[in-house]
Amino acid sequence: MSAALTPTGILETVLYARDLDAAEAFYRDALGLTPFSKAPGRHVFYRCGNAVFLIFNPDVTAVPPKPGALPVPPHGAA
Repeated sequence: MSAALTPTGILETVLYARDLDAAEAFYRDALGLTPFSKAPGRHVFYRCGNAVFLIFNPDVTAVPPKPGALPVPPHGAA
């Protein structure tokens, strides 16, 4: 692999969890992380150095956005 193609960092890391309260408690208690953004039932976001760690509820993010909302395409994991 060419050195020009070797990653020098990761901008975002995403995990999916249906129980965001449990996920938040785990990352708070195990790693001492504090969310910088939360939408109850939808997501919890953390800063980790220069990167961002995102946790989404896959059931909610699989639904297309409502008219006038941010045009974030549906996504999720099963």
